Amino acid sequence: MISTSKKHWIFFLITFSWSWILLLIPIILGLSYKEPVTQIFFFTAGASPSIIGIIMAGQSTNKAYWKDFWRRIFNFRQISGKWYVFIFGIIPVTSGIAILLNFLYDGTLPDFNTIQYYLLNPLQLLPFAVFMLVFGPIAEEIGWRGYALDHLEKKHGWISSSMILGFFWSIWHLPMFFIQGTYQNDLLNQSIFLFIDFYVAIFAASVIMDWVYNHNGKSILAGILVHFCINFFGELFELPERTMYLRTVTQIAVAVLIIKHYIMKEIT
Repeated sequence: MISTSKKHWIFFLITFSWSWILLLIPIILGLSYKEPVTQIFFFTAGASPSIIGIIMAGQSTNKAYWKDFWRRIFNFRQISGKWYVFIFGIIPVTSGIAILLNFLYDGTLPDFNTIQYYLLNPLQLLPFAVFMLVFGPIAEEIGWRGYALDHLEKKHGWISSSMILGFFWSIWHLPMFFIQGTYQNDLLNQSIFLFIDFYVAIFAASVIMDWVYNHNGKSILAGILVHFCINFFGELFELPERTMYLRTVTQIAVAVLIIKHYIMKEIT
């Protein structure tokens, strides 16, 4: 039987092996994201964290843990009202601050073409939101937050666990940057600094998500919803390059304040 202290490492090993082997196939063959076969590999690899997390959680002989695992995915009441405000507000607020800072710097605003499109075509917003919820948040967070973070925190403090998880979560995306037509590849083609920004932003997001997760009874749903907001509002606002950097800096500031608050609370 695998010891509890090693389960998260086994999870990372299997998840990376599955994901990277699948993603290396279109990279080696030079296939773009537009190819149907690439999309099959991409989405299958993208779902690996949650699939592996569910399989490994299901191997537990502790029936109470297995029941609680699913409860934490679907129990909306586990998250209090004020936390829903934070979950759905933190990304728009940090994006808004970034937009304001950029406007104060050079007087320009984003085009907001995506928002205008959905205002003119509101019925298209629902399938867009569902796609943003399924491919990313649900496909990943049952594994990242629901399984890996759970087991990391049994051996490490939540801040150290957030850094470890942020590291693995970030490098897991690496092959996606080399498949033509993916969101990650578009970032790399625009600027190497956007590539770096992507990785820095993940660490800030990991701290914010794990803080929300722990303050709501280790709610996996909370992690899913924060991840959803990152993807949904990130696509909806469609910020220019400099504003994206400012948004990351703002989110880093939030993460630093969270860590500072936690440390001060522990000291007192």
